[in-house]
Amino acid sequence: MAKDINRNLLLNWWKNFKLVEHAGFNIQFAFDHLYEVTQSLIRVVRVCDTDSTINDYRRKMNDQTTELEKLKVQLTLHINSKKGKSILEKQRLIEDFELFSKMHMVGTGLL
Repeated sequence: MAKDINRNLLLNWWKNFKLVEHAGFNIQFAFDHLYEVTQSLIRVVRVCDTDSTINDYRRKMNDQTTELEKLKVQLTLHINSKKGKSILEKQRLIEDFELFSKMHMVGTGLL
């Protein structure tokens, strides 16, 4: 997840990209993307270090993301516990919920 990106992860990506580049692959696009991600992380860290309100909002958003992930796991476990549905039907239903959750439409105005 994006919230898991940190300095060590960026450094590991850079080292791996350098290995791939040394092997002869043209991966400038990867370095360009890595540069953008790094600049973004620097901006976020800088503003969070200087603005406690923004840092509080970021922390609350991370907490909400964690809670959302827990709810997704609980939903998946509940769907998988249902009797009378095949594994394929259950997996499709889980994927359907994931798709609609990305569109913020689960259960709202569908019927």
